[in-house]
Amino acid sequence: MRIALGSLVIVIGCGLGPSSAARAATATQSQPAQSAAALQADGEAAMEASRFADAEAAFTRLVALRPGDAVAQLRLGMSRAMGGKAAEAIAPLRESLRLRPDLLPARLFLGIAYLESGRPKEALGPLRQVVAAGDDGGNARQALAEALLAVEEYAEASTHLGVLAGAQPHSPQVLAALGRSYEGVAREAFAALQAQEPDSPYVWLLVADVLAVQEKYPQAFDLLRKAQAVLPTLPGVH
Repeated sequence: MRIALGSLVIVIGCGLGPSSAARAATATQSQPAQSAAALQADGEAAMEASRFADAEAAFTRLVALRPGDAVAQLRLGMSRAMGGKAAEAIAPLRESLRLRPDLLPARLFLGIAYLESGRPKEALGPLRQVVAAGDDGGNARQALAEALLAVEEYAEASTHLGVLAGAQPHSPQVLAALGRSYEGVAREAFAALQAQEPDSPYVWLLVADVLAVQEKYPQAFDLLRKAQAVLPTLPGVH
């Protein structure tokens, strides 16, 4: 199942389809267990049909019956995140990981929930862990790159976006983000250069070239004029 979540398209799976989730909930012959199994089935059906409010209601009741069920907590968090309630998804996703720290889908959705809630710095940890595990279909890497851009960690973002561009060479979203990351790296590099040699006319010329490429002509012109005043042999600026 493919779901749009903010700027991401998430492929749902991660080894937690209806049958494996049902096994995780292991029902017995008692009435509460039967109710739990029915709620599990209702929630899964609602998720498959993109009826996330119904899925949230079912999984909320399931978590009340089985608060120690990590998969139920995960499904509740997923239904909230997909239903546009990213901030409310964080608590059950964190609880899912407390119960089962190895549950990578919970880390993926926790990172995305943080990102969608405007907390990109907190998204970095869980998303890096999912990327390092190497079994997310690119979802975590894309979300991680977006979080890194948001906190202006351009060099690391460009690394992940380069991998994504190799897998999705015609994706406008990926290519645009890759361009943003390169621009950020360039700004940081030239800022460092200017900080090291703030009075060098040669540095001014290098920065002016970059500004001209970026079509920031007034700023480029000012730096060229400044360099010309110090370097009489520099060709005139017209």
